[in-house]
Amino acid sequence: MSGHKRTIVSFNDLSEDRLRGLDDRLKSVEKDYDRILQKVREHQVKELNDIYTEFHQEEREFQLGIVNTLFENREIQDNKLIEVQSGFISALDQQGLFLHQKLCDMETGIKADSLELIDGFGMQISEAFESYMIEKDSEIKKIQSEIQSQGEMKRSIALDAYQSVCALFDYVSNHYPIEQYYPNALQELFHKIEQSNFDIERGLFEAGLIEAQNVSRELEKIRMSVKEKEFLRKSFLSATREKFNELYEIAKSCQLVNAIGINQEDLGIDIDVAFWSGNRYKQLLSKIRSTILQLEKNGVLFREDELKHLLDTELLKLKDELEQSVYWARRNVLSSQIRFNIASRVVQALGEQGFILSSGSYAESDQRCLYHVHLIHMDGSEVTVEVKEIENEISSSQLELESLDASVRTEHELRQRAYEVARSLQNYGLRVGKNRRHEETSTYPILTPNTGNYAAESKRSILEQKGSYGRN
Repeated sequence: MSGHKRTIVSFNDLSEDRLRGLDDRLKSVEKDYDRILQKVREHQVKELNDIYTEFHQEEREFQLGIVNTLFENREIQDNKLIEVQSGFISALDQQGLFLHQKLCDMETGIKADSLELIDGFGMQISEAFESYMIEKDSEIKKIQSEIQSQGEMKRSIALDAYQSVCALFDYVSNHYPIEQYYPNALQELFHKIEQSNFDIERGLFEAGLIEAQNVSRELEKIRMSVKEKEFLRKSFLSATREKFNELYEIAKSCQLVNAIGINQEDLGIDIDVAFWSGNRYKQLLSKIRSTILQLEKNGVLFREDELKHLLDTELLKLKDELEQSVYWARRNVLSSQIRFNIASRVVQALGEQGFILSSGSYAESDQRCLYHVHLIHMDGSEVTVEVKEIENEISSSQLELESLDASVRTEHELRQRAYEVARSLQNYGLRVGKNRRHEETSTYPILTPNTGNYAAESKRSILEQKGSYGRN
């Protein structure tokens, strides 16, 4: 038995189906989602309500301003534009009540998906704007046809339309991010306004009126479109930020998770994910927090397509990384325990050969490292055993034995001892030699597998080391 020997050992009763089920169990995150979601939802409901309140108040004041202007203009006081504007204001008020009810439902958990609410309400806004513009266009065409019979009032009506569109142009260009959504649109409309003024100065009042009203119509369409896009972008920004906040809260709650045994059982032990997952968990928290800070600090710079990318791609990646962090933490604990159990069985097997345990510990006192034991024999022989993890392999470990015999032994004696050690390991529920993923040839004879009572002994060993699986 003198010299260095390396082989692979695994447990007889770990089938492929058991291992697949174990993988899913190791990455499962079981936390108090309802409490976390309620905490995040309450904040988001308030933010969405504030966004819409601002949107509604600004639009209502703008439309009332148009109504007041129409009342002041006696020449067109009798037309139905005032009725159209007033009807649109009423529709806005009804939408406000609708959204408030939906937000109350979301806060109480009746509607948990804020993105669905935002999309649905965005469609309502679009439909309301479209209906309003259709009605307004119809009334404007009536005014344009009636001017032909107005005689001396043509110039007054045309000038009023020109002055109104100039005021609207100044307001829109100063209060809305038009260039962000419609580059060069304002420059084109400005040239048309100049053309309207030119026509009026030359006495072409009908042409000047039509040009001014067409520009007014285009300005209002652009203004409404930008307002709608900004409302949806802000709402989407809020929802995106809250989805990342939600994930951050869930990730923080996973700092300690329960250890899982080889039979997918809860071992009743809390393990430190930051320690057992290596850098995975800390890097994950850093990524989520960095994204949240960017959304809070530079939210105005994010476009809707960029926000959708964060939700559809980056958020899913981070959720997967959280599962992987929990998985690797639990897996490393389980792998550490398996190394300990294998080392214990090797000690028992060598004990049948007359070896007595001298020492046993994890390398560098770190339970994530290999397990090392030293044994001595009455005749002065010594054996050191190292049980190492095999990458991406839970069920098997690499076993290395370094032996120093006190006396020279024949090749037959060495082979016989190796065979007896391998047979003893089999009796303790270990398969010695090749496994399904590794084709290395063992220096030990490969025996017919026997079923051992690994589950019971594994659980007992883990519970005996219960204090070892928290922070190190």
